[in-house]
Parts: sequence; structure tokens; C-alpha cells
Amino acid sequence: MRELAAPAIIDGERLILQRKLSSERINEKINSYSEEFVVCKECKKPDTELIKQEGYLFMHCLACGAKHSVRSKIQ
Repeated sequence: MRELAAPAIIDGERLILQRKLSSERINEKINSYSEEFVVCKECKKPDTELIKQEGYLFMHCLACGAKHSVRSKIQ
């Protein structure tokens, strides 16, 4: 897993990290992911969906209707 600089295996719905990491570091990455891809930047609610348009990824909020681009470009 690149974000944690640790090799990982996906086993069904589980992610198995193949090196020891602190819970603080894992939680920091989860929070960072949530802020970028889940929580609306306008109303701060997690009621969002990701939409691909013209090769770019946008977050659309189902609660307030806001639409924001996210940092990743889909290839």
C-alpha cells in the first residue's frame, strides 16, 4: 500500500498489512482519505458519491448538492 509504504494483501474484504504500523499512522491515513474522498467540503456530511467525468473524479454531495473535484485523475 503506497500511502503507508507497506506491502499489503487484499483478502476478500480485509486488507492485510505485511509490516507493523502504529494505529496513529493508520488512523491518520484513514482520516486523510475520508477528507479527500468521502466528506463534503461544503456541509461536512459523508453522504457523497464519486463520479467520473471526462477522465476526472468528482465528489457529489447527496445532502447539499455540492460538487468538487478530487485530487486523483482516473487513467
